[in-house]
Amino acid sequence: MKIKSKHLLEENISYFSHFVRAWKFNIKIVKCFIALSIHSIIPELFKTYSSRTIIQMSDEFKTTK
Repeated sequence: MKIKSKHLLEENISYFSHFVRAWKFNIKIVKCFIALSIHSIIPELFKTYSSRTIIQMSDEFKTTK
């Protein structure tokens, strides 16, 4: 089955590749959530993890266009 959508055509990516990429970002975001939750309780832990990860994700978005 081939899934076509305007978004996938604009990004020139297959459904499966889009699915995998989206889930990789999803996992990173969940890890950031966990790190920030721990950081809110113990400020000395994960001081820069989430900000570094978000910057990295932003850079990945910029380079894929």
